Amino acid sequence: MDPADLLILHFGIAVGWPVSLRKVDIKLGTTPLKNEYAFHQPSGKGRTTRSRLKNRVKFRLRNGLKYLLFLLGQYKPRVNSRDLQDQISAVLSVAHSKATEVIWVQHVPAWSLRTHVERWYYRRYISRIKWFAETIKPVRTYFIIPSDELARAENYAQDTTHLSAAGHQAYFEYFSQLPIINKLQGV
Repeated sequence: MDPADLLILHFGIAVGWPVSLRKVDIKLGTTPLKNEYAFHQPSGKGRTTRSRLKNRVKFRLRNGLKYLLFLLGQYKPRVNSRDLQDQISAVLSVAHSKATEVIWVQHVPAWSLRTHVERWYYRRYISRIKWFAETIKPVRTYFIIPSDELARAENYAQDTTHLSAAGHQAYFEYFSQLPIINKLQGV
């Protein structure tokens, strides 16, 4: 990567999102929960009544399994939240070796189809990032964590993780109004 004046990093939700541990995956045969789609939820939508019912049953079973694994201590984030500060520092060190100014954009998911456990873990993850940004205040680094008002279902695709066209527009409008963006543009 060539050196630049500004580097914008957009971080997804995978690091702070809980996953089931490998031993449990093997015993219960739930390895699909381990892949990149583990946090996606079937929307409950379908063309036929049968497919809608099938999606709702899958949704309930998957969430029930997540609660069971959580109670057994087997459903945790991939990264220990105590190590998060070191990871952020490492990423910013590399980023600042390439750019003078760094903007860290933290993606937030739609909360509507998430279990309480997932919401709790991910809000904790986001609060750790906010704490790091406010306490450590890395030089020439700006943290942008979109407000919960952007985490509405209509801003996301059916998987409630990826942005829809309306979501991209909402994020663009949100970011274009931020003081830090105007400052960096020299407005």
